[in-house]
Amino acid sequence: MRSQAPFRVVPDIPYYTEPREFYVLRMSKGINLRELRSYASMLFEKPEGELTVEDYKLAFLHRVPFPLISTSGNEYRITVKKCNGRWTLACNCKGWIYSSIRKCKHTEHVRKMMENSREVRNELS
Repeated sequence: MRSQAPFRVVPDIPYYTEPREFYVLRMSKGINLRELRSYASMLFEKPEGELTVEDYKLAFLHRVPFPLISTSGNEYRITVKKCNGRWTLACNCKGWIYSSIRKCKHTEHVRKMMENSREVRNELS
């Protein structure tokens, strides 16, 4: 009788440009990178090899809206929607809903968080 090799659980690790807040939320929802890659490929209709880091971040926000609590105590959800043929950050606040440019301070906060993680990547390169 052959013995089987022991099964090892390999923890999921953050991709090196993932904001810490995204990683914590992603882990709490049980989404690993393989699932995220597959979801991004389906969402953006691209082969997995052509996905960018930005695609991963946007796919994550599409699948799991990012909760953001304002200074006034209101909770907003940042997600991704397709507007005029482009994928863009979206918010459920009145500022975003009634804005013709589809921006608000909440989406800008998340955009800056995503850009700051990109700067870390550039420093590592």
